[in-house]
Amino acid sequence: MRLQFIKLFLLIFVTLFLVAIITDKLYQLSPQSKAHQIDVQQVFAKVSPSIEANTQGLIVNLLQVNNLHWPDDMTRKLMSGDVVSLKDGTEIYYYRLDDSDENLVLEMGPFQSQAQDDAIEPIVILFYLSFAAFLFIWVWPMFRDLEQLNQASKLFSKQKQFNPVIIKPSSSVYPVAQSFNQMASQLLRYMSLQRFLASTLSHDIRTPVTRIDFCLEVMNQNNFSEMKSSIQQDIDEIDLLTHEFIEFSKLEEEYENLNIQIHDVNAMLASLVSKMRIGNDKPIDFVSACSMPWQFDENFLRRAVQNVIANALIYAKSEIRVQAKVSNSDLVITVEDDGNGLSDSACKEVTQAYVRGKDVTDLGNGYGLGLAFAKVICEWHQGNLIIEQSQALKGLKVVFRLPGAVSDNNYSLWDGENIVKISGAS
Repeated sequence: MRLQFIKLFLLIFVTLFLVAIITDKLYQLSPQSKAHQIDVQQVFAKVSPSIEANTQGLIVNLLQVNNLHWPDDMTRKLMSGDVVSLKDGTEIYYYRLDDSDENLVLEMGPFQSQAQDDAIEPIVILFYLSFAAFLFIWVWPMFRDLEQLNQASKLFSKQKQFNPVIIKPSSSVYPVAQSFNQMASQLLRYMSLQRFLASTLSHDIRTPVTRIDFCLEVMNQNNFSEMKSSIQQDIDEIDLLTHEFIEFSKLEEEYENLNIQIHDVNAMLASLVSKMRIGNDKPIDFVSACSMPWQFDENFLRRAVQNVIANALIYAKSEIRVQAKVSNSDLVITVEDDGNGLSDSACKEVTQAYVRGKDVTDLGNGYGLGLAFAKVICEWHQGNLIIEQSQALKGLKVVFRLPGAVSDNNYSLWDGENIVKISGAS
């Protein structure tokens, strides 16, 4: 990357340097640059000096030819009638024979001379040095940031490690760095998701497959119906798990479809609970109060809560409870059951499995995919999913916590004990 920087730096500097030189030469060759030039012969022709002029301090004087101690070539040039110029430091004198007397020489001067066009003045050198410094200050930070991106991409490609590239927003490379960070983070999520799904699916499918294999081994005419029913249940379990696997594998691709709007939480939960009560003999209690407006994506949040309730229907013994309330300015949706639940260590593991991409060997007999799906949806809403033991029902308690209540009007909601008046945010 340093070599590319040097090449670009030299290319820009040399190009502009050549442009400046060519422009200066073209200006000198233009008619405007010769507009004020005067022929010295014409000036001498208009001068009529006298001997007294020398005493008056004028720029034209009369000199004796014998007083000029010049080289032979200059003397011959003067005697032939040409104008001879002499330079003394920054002053120039012009000499020509007097038309009336060849023993006299007209001297005109001194004139202040300008520097030669081809000479490089210190101010010019200072200008180009300043320009080079400016060019370096402008180009180098961009290449420094690009080198940082280059090293981060090499580390990511070789070791699958990712540290966010931190670049100042003022940098021209900042949008590229943001896109790189987003891309790398998404790729890591995909790889983590792949490991997690592979581990979960292989473990959870292994158990029903083993049971099917056992049923086939012991199946006979006497227990055919019983074994058939058991095998059908195992097949249904595999089918459910495969469906969850497919849904979860598509989840990351659906983030772009996230559409957060203001919806009624209680209306959404009431509709979902009514739907899931159909065909299930386990009661689902839903504590519903009045309208509860909140900002969320109804489609994704509904699917997340549905997955958790579906898990609760499988593992609950006789009761499931769904509730929504506001706690510390957060929306809190809880789903509890009276099943066996999970241990404290398993509760932590099941919520962190997807994030860390850890190979989990026991996610609580199938809780993993549904809870991992719900956790991702909560993160999309800047919220969190909490898994803990239910103190009321002694089973598993899943808590959706979403921040920020938003409403255009005042409304009331149920906090679990009382009706609370909430002033809508403007």
